Amino acid sequence: MLGLLRENNLLGRATSKYLLIGVGLILPLVEVLAADLYIAPQTKKVNIGDNFSVILYVDSPDQAMNAVSFRISYPTNLLKINSISKSGTIINLWVQEPNFYNGEIIGEGVVLNPGFTGTKGNIITINLKALNPGTAELKFISGSVLANDGLGTNILKNLYGAKIDILSREKIEEKEETLTSYILPKPQITSPTHPDQEKWYNLKDVKLLWELPSNVTEVKTLLGQKIDVIPQVSYIPPISSKEITIPYDGIWYFSLQFCNNQGCSSVARYKLKIDTTPPEVNIKEIERQDLSNPQVKIYIDSKDNLSGISYYLISLNGAEEKWYDDGSHIYEVKNAKIGENEIIVKAFDKAGNYSEAKLKFLVNPLEAPIINYYTKEINQGDIFIVKGKSKYIKSYAILELFDSKGIKYTAKSEVDESGNFEIKIENLPSGNYKGYVYIIDQQERKSKPSSEIYVNVEIPVFIKLLGLALILLIIILGLIIVVVYYIIKINKIRENIEKELEEMHKKVESFISYLSNKFEEQIKILNETKNKRELTEEENKILHELENKLIQFKKYLHKELKNLEDIIEK
Repeated sequence: MLGLLRENNLLGRATSKYLLIGVGLILPLVEVLAADLYIAPQTKKVNIGDNFSVILYVDSPDQAMNAVSFRISYPTNLLKINSISKSGTIINLWVQEPNFYNGEIIGEGVVLNPGFTGTKGNIITINLKALNPGTAELKFISGSVLANDGLGTNILKNLYGAKIDILSREKIEEKEETLTSYILPKPQITSPTHPDQEKWYNLKDVKLLWELPSNVTEVKTLLGQKIDVIPQVSYIPPISSKEITIPYDGIWYFSLQFCNNQGCSSVARYKLKIDTTPPEVNIKEIERQDLSNPQVKIYIDSKDNLSGISYYLISLNGAEEKWYDDGSHIYEVKNAKIGENEIIVKAFDKAGNYSEAKLKFLVNPLEAPIINYYTKEINQGDIFIVKGKSKYIKSYAILELFDSKGIKYTAKSEVDESGNFEIKIENLPSGNYKGYVYIIDQQERKSKPSSEIYVNVEIPVFIKLLGLALILLIIILGLIIVVVYYIIKINKIRENIEKELEEMHKKVESFISYLSNKFEEQIKILNETKNKRELTEEENKILHELENKLIQFKKYLHKELKNLEDIIEK
């Protein structure tokens, strides 16, 4: 209770300020006075079926009190609690609303500064109904009364309960319904928005669902951060779902209870772990003595007050890595490049919130090697040699050459204990090259490039002459192939022409035969007419012309056929 008072700033500010300063001097002189917590009347007689009330009081006549808590038992077979009233109470703030379940009445409340001093301070009024004959006792299981002294001193001295004598009536005007020991089932709560009660979520809007039994007439709910609170918010008719918005981050409990005219079920609680606050993250480079060292270590300092850090997403030079802290908080960079690097660290908490931090760091190159000698002109097939010196012994000198098309040729050599190296490349194609040498040491550090190297790879003279002879030979062979091709082509054309002429000869002969027949038919017709009668002068003229033309036509066609035959034979 004291912690709750301090947490809610409910203790008197002036009291706590000065009391904490002088507590060492004053405390031995303070007399702890007494307070009583009691139920009135302490004895009462009622009849079966009577509705009646008792009041829970506090007496603190000599010292101000500002907090009270109580837990009272009652026999459920003899008494039924109809309701609990806070009307006229001295309590300003209920830490735990007064409620009843399973034969107990509980509550916890605060009287704001300056507290309560006096007698008969009304806490609650309990409205009851007598069920069966017998003596019903209202007993305190526990209770406390805290002083308004800045320390939360428990000043409770006495707890007094009450006895209720329930008498039988000779005449019962109305027969009461027999009560049964019916117990409603405990609600089963689910959530589509927050399905796992042990998982953290960054969503404050929650939906909760449950199934309603047919005999439930009332549903009670409550949202709070204490697991043992009793639902107070009543819904009649009962509801089967609830949408709520969590006020602020933390662990919350949604409490639910089913009720009807026979009583209430056990309380069901659904845990909600809410964290919408991103974690804090800061990063710094662990100091390097040698800035050319690419093995950079980053110290990651992060904090998340609720769900805790889950993992990190680290980006560097286009590469991204999911990283889990082993407890050292140190991340070792794996792909730093020469020059300026930027690392981005995103810290994710277990609810999915994240924050990011950025850091730039430099990786300086090693000193460039010095080139002492290289072969500037070589013939194709000769060995290209580069000699030089570096201060980084037992490292590697890497040669990179590029031709005019940008094709790269590489070779390497170890730097000896004197710092000298010699790199060789064999079988370079002819052409012009340029390149450089750089150093890679045992820590994978890279140097600046050396001064540029230029080399011309020539084709040997005898290969050039041989190449010229081959070119001439190829030209001659090409001409021969062309001539042979056209000879073959011409012969092929001649064969085709001969075939065409033979075909033409046949067609011409056929045509001559056809025309001769036609001429002879006309001559025959005129001669037959001549035998029958004398021909007219015109008909005689036509007959002589046809006979002459036929003779001339045959001579001409035979001559042409003879010429065509001669062409074919040639």
